[in-house]
Amino acid sequence: LGLNGAGKTTLFSLISHLYDTRHGAIRIFGHDIVRSPGEALRRLGIVFQARTLDLDLTVQQNLSYHAALHGISGAEAKRRIAARLNEVEMGGRLHDKAHSLSGGQMRRVGIARALLHEPPLLLLD
Repeated sequence: LGLNGAGKTTLFSLISHLYDTRHGAIRIFGHDIVRSPGEALRRLGIVFQARTLDLDLTVQQNLSYHAALHGISGAEAKRRIAARLNEVEMGGRLHDKAHSLSGGQMRRVGIARALLHEPPLLLLD
């Protein structure tokens, strides 16, 4: 939390490895973001300030793609998608195209996506 211009988004971008660090080190649960970014980033759920859903895909397709990126497929992906969407009260929107959702609904789907791989840390920008 902080005032506009305080560096929240910059810090977020450094932690999520969108920006490279020039000095110092960032470790996520002991994993250096530069030396082992995959191990470090697997431990993060990330919700960016800008909406990042593919508007032409359904909610299910957006979440299935994210699950596949994390090596979650088949029945386990379907189970997790249903569970996360129910947690954010979006279970009934599984087959809706992302472009048909309100801004708040897109945000909730983004949170469900960030939690899909069950990370121990959730970052919200």
